[in-house]
Amino acid sequence: IYKCDAEDLAEGFIGEFFNEIAPFLIKEGVTLESYKQSYTGDTYEIVVNHKKFLIWNDEIDSHLGEWELATNRTFSVVNLLLQEAGSKERLYSLYGGNDLFAIFLTEEMYETIKKSKLIKETEKPLRHEEGFAA
Repeated sequence: IYKCDAEDLAEGFIGEFFNEIAPFLIKEGVTLESYKQSYTGDTYEIVVNHKKFLIWNDEIDSHLGEWELATNRTFSVVNLLLQEAGSKERLYSLYGGNDLFAIFLTEEMYETIKKSKLIKETEKPLRHEEGFAA
């Protein structure tokens, strides 16, 4: 589990988040050849292994704000990397906003937690399937 502030993700700090989770990703077989980000204030993109991903820009028409877009798209990129590496782990979120946490779980672990009556709904992880624009 990793502390992962949504405001920070939206404001140019995805690189720091990737640096923090990189050892886990590598352990799961993810190859991180290169990583770059471009944050201009009105557009935010990251390039991972020579693939460009739009995190957000001023032209996106979405019901989500920049914080949620950055969270959904960052987590989607991580999950794509894990899937491509053949890992069973995926990245889910707990809470949100400035209290956001990132947690790696297998599908089986996620389903067990979601079905549990012992855990409050507000304490259960969320799946991120919003996707991203390449």
